Amino acid sequence: MFSRRLLLEALCAGAASVSTGSCIALADARNFASDWSEATHSAIRLLAGAQESGAALMAGIEFRLRQGFKTYWRDPGDSGVPPTFDWSGSDNAASIDVLWPVPQRFEDGGGFSIGYLGSLLLPVKATPKDPARPVRLDLRLDYAICEKMCIPAQGSAALTLASGASSKSSPHAKRIADAVALVPARRSQNAGDPTGASISAVELMDGPKPVLRVDAWAPRDAAALDLFVEGPKGSYFGRPSIEYPADSRRGMFVQVRFLAPIEERAKTSPWPLLLTLVVDGAGTEFEASIATPAAR
Repeated sequence: MFSRRLLLEALCAGAASVSTGSCIALADARNFASDWSEATHSAIRLLAGAQESGAALMAGIEFRLRQGFKTYWRDPGDSGVPPTFDWSGSDNAASIDVLWPVPQRFEDGGGFSIGYLGSLLLPVKATPKDPARPVRLDLRLDYAICEKMCIPAQGSAALTLASGASSKSSPHAKRIADAVALVPARRSQNAGDPTGASISAVELMDGPKPVLRVDAWAPRDAAALDLFVEGPKGSYFGRPSIEYPADSRRGMFVQVRFLAPIEERAKTSPWPLLLTLVVDGAGTEFEASIATPAAR
């Protein structure tokens, strides 16, 4: 039997533009974008960017959210829902990596969530299997949006990424490059970034209420600091408190101590962690590793 889904896809494949209520949003070659895929209070589409040096092709997932709504980061905090990306229908893609700009922390009643308020552009890096051929992205996305209550949403989009000089003519290339600039650079522990932000120590403080202690350096004039802590499956951290140890100034920098409650902890050893240090809205990711309680 010929399924309704296959019939719809066949009809969409032959259409220059389609209704996103029944078909995957297809690419409009004139503006290097798929059609919008509509959901309640939101919509998503794919944008084409320029080819990087080498074979990698850049794209973007654009979220259009109704005013006052937010969506979530890869680690959504207490009450959020992370987006899930299904790229299985894509063609000529060796890898597809979603990049994450610095998120915000939101108070949600007695807890918090982590994500983005308003419209959002997530950069996507697609590496082709065959650099001589274009990459066709086929995305099915499950995500959630929230004003006062969370609403599940779904979107679908397909877009072919051109390589070479033609990719540089995309009108969305600069917007995608600007979004990439908001993605935290990743560094190893004790390796600072050009702004002076760095992680100097990471320690497990075990006890009835175990805490992860993270010592960092930040500019003395920083107005806003935050730390997002991620670990493997089985790890969950509460919102960190911030302390300033005595006599902790060093030139233009100050030592900051984050104390993140450990709500759940993986029993792997060592325990790999990813720490996103945010200073006045700019982020740097640091990789760290500590011994787990099982190994102590």
